[in-house]
Amino acid sequence: MIFYILVLVDVIFLLTHTLDKSRNFNIILSICTALFMNSADPFIGLPLEFVFMFLALIFGLIYNCRNGICIEKKYYFLILLLIIVLLVPIAEISLGINQQKMLILKESSSDTLDLESEMLYASVDFYVIKHFIFLIAFLIFLMINKNVFHDKNFICILIKSIKVVGVIFFIGVFVEWLFVNITGIYDRNIMIFIFNIKYSRQLVLWQTWGSYAVPFSLSERSKIATGVLAFLIILFREKINKKTILELLLVLLAVYCSGSSSALFISVIFSSLILMKVVYFSNNSILKISAILVLCIGAILLIIYNETFFEKIVNYVDENETSGSAFYRAQANDAATKVLQYHFLFGTGIGTLYCHSLILQTVGNIGILGFGLVLYFTFSIVGYKPSKIDLLYWIILAVFFYNYSTVQDFTSVKLLNVVLLMSPSSYMQTTQLKMVIFKKNMVRKM
Repeated sequence: MIFYILVLVDVIFLLTHTLDKSRNFNIILSICTALFMNSADPFIGLPLEFVFMFLALIFGLIYNCRNGICIEKKYYFLILLLIIVLLVPIAEISLGINQQKMLILKESSSDTLDLESEMLYASVDFYVIKHFIFLIAFLIFLMINKNVFHDKNFICILIKSIKVVGVIFFIGVFVEWLFVNITGIYDRNIMIFIFNIKYSRQLVLWQTWGSYAVPFSLSERSKIATGVLAFLIILFREKINKKTILELLLVLLAVYCSGSSSALFISVIFSSLILMKVVYFSNNSILKISAILVLCIGAILLIIYNETFFEKIVNYVDENETSGSAFYRAQANDAATKVLQYHFLFGTGIGTLYCHSLILQTVGNIGILGFGLVLYFTFSIVGYKPSKIDLLYWIILAVFFYNYSTVQDFTSVKLLNVVLLMSPSSYMQTTQLKMVIFKKNMVRKM
């Protein structure tokens, strides 16, 4: 249903606007749906983010041909090199060379209940081919639309769009939480209707942090974390004002309602950074007092309820834990690490290895060579120039993506979408923040 509505909007937009605006519209839709919406859909496992990505790719290709925009040859070479790297493990699977049993992406669930029985040999099938095509298509999508990612006006529109979608999304989580907790009605049938899913693994209401947690009908529990991450990255880079504090409180409310430990982890870190930024840089005394108050309340709540809030995280690192969601996910990661020792350079083959770590899963599927090539390609396309503050982002992102995963997501694309979001916005990062630091340093020197 959601798919048909968005495609209808897209067709109307295409018929009433120019080609370049239609392309930009689809790029924004692709990134927003990748960050906030569930990957399930009415077709052959094709997420909405890819539907709009392919449309943006087609429109971008037509636009470039009409305007004589040429692509640098190095990008074609990089894609060709990546294809070779991806084909090496696929060839090994086909020939039965260097094979180990592993958790298979299309067969495993978020909680690996019986590790031994779920360990299988990889095979080359439609699922593998689909992953291969989608990753290459994603890179071509970036290459074709390179000029768009260098357009600061477009980046501003993209950032605003993500914020608007984020606010609607977080309000939706809260409204659903109210509905479920007041009525006690199991509401997953809404998601099944919207996404045409035949079944849902969640058959009962989950009680988390003292109330029934909701995954929101347009998404699912783990996916909320990527939306929170993207939204908070933008908030941190922007100028801080009263609206920022309200938006931050809305995010924290939605995280509580969702019961997502991944979203809680990322929101605690970025909320602290945003509030400390307010305390240190803001000249507004009311904002400073509000930020200090929120920090203190948050710290008190975390101290009092730390076992409740971080139960899954604590269980994940507890060596004595022998059951539960965190234990099963840790098992999956350990199993993937052992397999990765034999496939470090080229990976086990895209669309094969599953574990509960997006970084580990990505490197496991396409190898360190493939992962390095994809990141270099992405950074080169968007003209990424690292700054000192980006080191902090990369540390946070590395920790987050090592412990974060969603079963429905296609290998590496989720990680790359967040990288893509961060990269173009990095050169937009607040020149004002740099000016404030410069002025403070000048005052100190004087």
